[in-house]
This record gives sequence, structure tokens and C-alpha cells, in this order.
Amino acid sequence: MTTLKIQAMQRGQGAFPSMDSQERLPFSSDDAMCLASPGGRRCGIAPPISRVLKYLPLSLAFATICVYVGNANAADIGDCDTPEAMTARLKTEGQHSVASAQMIAPDKRLFGMIFTMSDDRKVGYILKADQPLGDRAGQICIYERLADIRLYDARSAGIPNAALLKAPDEDAGANCKRLQLAGKFPQGNCSSLNQVLHRVEPLGERVMIQGFTVAKGPSGIYQPTSGVVTVSGNVNGSINDDPAHPSRGIVGGIAYSSLPDGATILNATLAYPRYTEYGLAALK
Repeated sequence: MTTLKIQAMQRGQGAFPSMDSQERLPFSSDDAMCLASPGGRRCGIAPPISRVLKYLPLSLAFATICVYVGNANAADIGDCDTPEAMTARLKTEGQHSVASAQMIAPDKRLFGMIFTMSDDRKVGYILKADQPLGDRAGQICIYERLADIRLYDARSAGIPNAALLKAPDEDAGANCKRLQLAGKFPQGNCSSLNQVLHRVEPLGERVMIQGFTVAKGPSGIYQPTSGVVTVSGNVNGSINDDPAHPSRGIVGGIAYSSLPDGATILNATLAYPRYTEYGLAALK
């Protein structure tokens, strides 16, 4: 399995500036924290492409066998820059911000997150700022690069069929067990993607974005790495919806799943996930 993030984070408001905005971005030159190449944390061996295709919906299967070519200046996982410089770089790639959220770190600190995609939805990024949304920060880092971006309307009840995998839950359970026995992460932190989505949907946390993980080869060509990232969130709620469990109205997450089995772990906990104006328009 090549795409599970081994360092899962525990389960924050504000609006991240749009990539289309001409205003100065609200980040400062305070101490910056650059993410240490999250995409490099892989484990295991990628399964043969025939096994991947067996369990993917047809619409996703075509994306899995494609390669994605980036120019020499394309942003890559682990790259960090000032907000202004990163915005300029991503604009040259035709990227637009579609959603934002606060990420809650294990030490309870908040970090602004922004999710982007290109006009043709072939390439997208997850960006992480070194300060919470609304505060001025010094750096933005590429948290993940994704391919074949799928944008879902989390305002509506239900789980889109395209977001679910065809693999039986038992396959994911078997892979989770193998990884847990190998000491990759604590027992109980892994389950199937379909089970995860069905568990959180009744609480209002629904799929917002999905995309395939990719890695750049020596030739500069990006290729799928047999994994999918799912960004979920409660975009309709507030802390007042459930007084006994106030976080339910604002929570979200970033989950990494291996393909084709769908073994899934939570990589990051999000709060106040929201679509940008561009993201809302793209849903129509």
C-alpha cells in the first residue's frame, strides 16, 4: 500500500483568500513551519494496475491509468514559499481555490488549509499555511498534490456513488490488520473508506473533494501511486447544532485510502470546512 499517511493527526473559523483575489493575502512573516514532504511517507508496494482497476468505478479507472505531466516550475509536495509567491506560482498552473478549513494539530494549534484545482480538474493541491485562517502567516507549503479532482456537494444529504469504492470491506480490514501488525499505526485507527463515509454522513460530515495521489518520477512525469485522498466536512453546521457534541457541526477530515482495498486512516482533522465562491460555482 503506497498512499496511507502513517502519521495520522487528531481531530477552528475564517475564510482563506481565493486564488483569484487581487487583494494582499492575510499572512505575515512570523515563524514559518514548512511541512516535511508528506507525500514521501509511503509504505509497501503498489499493487498491479489490473487489481486497482478491478475495484474502481469506471469513471475513476480511466484516471488511474493516466499520467500527469507538469512543467519544470510546477509546485511539488513539500515546496514552501511566501503567500504571494505561492499564489503566483499556482495561478500560472491555472489553479483556483475551491475550499478551505482549519487543521487541528495534535498539540491543538490551528493551521489554515486550502484546497485547489485546475480548470480541467486534472490537477489539484492541498496547501497548508503556518498560521490559522485569518491570521497573517509567513509561508504556505504544498501538503499534497492530487490528480483527477472530484468536487462533491456536501451541502446535500447522502454519499455520492462515485465517492465509494467497489472493494468489499473485508479487503480493507485485511490490509489494515497487516499494517497494524507491522506497527505502522495503532490498532483501531484503520477501516474501509466506505465504512468511514457511512459512519460520518448521518452526522452531517460529507464528502467534499476526492483526488488520486501522485508522485513525480525522474523524468518529471506525475503518475498515480495507488491511493485516493478524501476531504470531508460538515459545511452546513455550527457549534450550536448539538449542544452535547458542539464539534459535530463544524468538523471535517482528510483521509488517505489505499487502492484497490480501500484501507483508510484519518490524516488530519479539520474544522469549519467551507467552499470558496469559486468552489460553489463549480458545483453547479
